[in-house]
Amino acid sequence: MHTIVPVRPRNADDLLAMAEKIGDRAHWIEVWLDQFAGDIPRIESHKLIGCCKTPEERGNFLGTAEAKIEVLQKFLKAGGDLVDLDVTRVEESLIRQIPHDKLLLSYHNFDKMPNNLDDIVVQMYFLSPAICKFSVTVNDPISLELFLSFVKNFPANQNAIFTTMGGLGREGRESVESLKKSWGRFVAFDENSQTDLSQRTLDEI
Repeated sequence: MHTIVPVRPRNADDLLAMAEKIGDRAHWIEVWLDQFAGDIPRIESHKLIGCCKTPEERGNFLGTAEAKIEVLQKFLKAGGDLVDLDVTRVEESLIRQIPHDKLLLSYHNFDKMPNNLDDIVVQMYFLSPAICKFSVTVNDPISLELFLSFVKNFPANQNAIFTTMGGLGREGRESVESLKKSWGRFVAFDENSQTDLSQRTLDEI
């Protein structure tokens, strides 16, 4: 399982310093480009995932969907390995502007465990991503059980990341890891960088 560390650098110097601090504790870094200024530096020590998170995605990107695609295309041209787009928040025509082999296509639900994940899977498959990602909120045992059942039955021939948030988020993340079906796990750079309180930090792994 790959360990992925989300970071929110302001510029190249920030990103380089963060990569050095992460070191060999993780081989993937998710770069939030919401407020990044300047050019993306070449980083040989880690693979990079780029994303632009809007306020509804718990980020700070205020541009249009078209501007988001431009930022992510620039990131790939600078040597980025993958970019993350939410299948329910970006139009299909814009998602298709990202090469399939560079696309991490995600689904986030910050409120609950939805009952239509199978429909989301079909929507994702239609876009042929390199990796799918499912991040849902689990606040009760039934929701957690339903999500773990979804993980267990997910096709083994498609790379996918599964993660949980909410009251039972930590338990969900640990349960997902024990199933050994997730392509990766997200670990916070530090306590101030947690995207959800259920997320472990680098110092905890």
